[in-house]
Amino acid sequence: MAYKGFIKRIFPVGEGFSVVFTLFFLAGILTVLGEFLHFPYHEWFLVAYMLLLYGGLAWEARQRRKAQRSLIRRERIFRAFTENIDDVVWVTNSTGDVLKYVSPSFEAVWGIKSADLYQNPMLWLEAIVAEDRVRIRREMVPAQAGERVMLRYRITRPDGEVRWICDHMVPVFNKAGEVYQITGIARDISARVRADTQREALFASQRNALVSELHHRMKNNLQGTLGLLERQKELSPELSLPLSRTMAQIQALAIAHGLIATDEDQRPQVCPMVESIIGNVQQLFGNRIPIAESCACVPHLRLLEGEAAGVALIINELLFNAVKHASDGKVNVAMGAGPGVESISIEVTNNGHLPEAFDFASGIGCGVGLRLIQALMPSRGINLEFSSAGNKVVTSLLLYPPVLELQQMKVA
Repeated sequence: MAYKGFIKRIFPVGEGFSVVFTLFFLAGILTVLGEFLHFPYHEWFLVAYMLLLYGGLAWEARQRRKAQRSLIRRERIFRAFTENIDDVVWVTNSTGDVLKYVSPSFEAVWGIKSADLYQNPMLWLEAIVAEDRVRIRREMVPAQAGERVMLRYRITRPDGEVRWICDHMVPVFNKAGEVYQITGIARDISARVRADTQREALFASQRNALVSELHHRMKNNLQGTLGLLERQKELSPELSLPLSRTMAQIQALAIAHGLIATDEDQRPQVCPMVESIIGNVQQLFGNRIPIAESCACVPHLRLLEGEAAGVALIINELLFNAVKHASDGKVNVAMGAGPGVESISIEVTNNGHLPEAFDFASGIGCGVGLRLIQALMPSRGINLEFSSAGNKVVTSLLLYPPVLELQQMKVA
């Protein structure tokens, strides 16, 4: 009606006030009519008051029904959403010890009945594997302080199945700015984790195959070079010693590349490499080199791929020098676990004496072989010492991380 528009323009307020002003407007009209029709004033005032009271109550009831219908509609939409998705929607109080809501998908993911979770809201936390539980307790604290948190953990279902969960926690604040409840969505990401693991395993397998093929080809090329040097050695007997040293170095490289190519993780063991290098030196000089070996206790320690060739050359030069300078040509090698838990010790002993004023660190008294060792020595993970007692020279080589790496035991 026209007067409603007129009132709304004068009083630009909500619907409820428009109704009240409408009733006042009608009451004014009736008052004028009452005066014209000679109604008693107090009776007409009572009628106007009752109209206003009834109108206000009716408007209030209408607003309440409207809000209730809106609330029911929103709750229906919320439940239609949470009850038809695979993710777990949950709501707790600010401390997490009172569960206000959890969606039905919780039973499918955790394997625990929702009714049991309402009785014991900590069941979801107790299902987390022990290795993750302490970390999750710590990472939950910021959510209670008002920060959004994303958790990633594993759970063990009652049937023994382990699943991966990604859980987003969102704090909800009241008008005072305090956290009064925490909501969250937990998603089962087990399939994605398995796919990622398989993809990483495939990538590692392809990478290992490529690296193995490269090392295999390098070994073959080096062995081809050895054949050429052997032919040159036969043609030039006067070059026998320098060519033998060069051949020993190339053969050490070929041994390292061969071991890398045949190892599943390209992390060769130290003891088989030393044995192969000893065999090569024995073949070149015709001397037998006894090995006192106790490497059975350190198969879990492997050489890094990038360090294997350098370590092979160092061991080759130590053996070559020991045989070359031994007064009687006899050399002994001892291998085993070092003083540390993650170290390997290699000792080369030969009869003879160190040069006077010998100092390996400064290079005093070092020949070509030892200078090559100095150039090949990594800055970390290796220690080399020379000592002389009586008529014996002992060369002690200690390998440890990061030249060595602890190989994780694989479960069949």
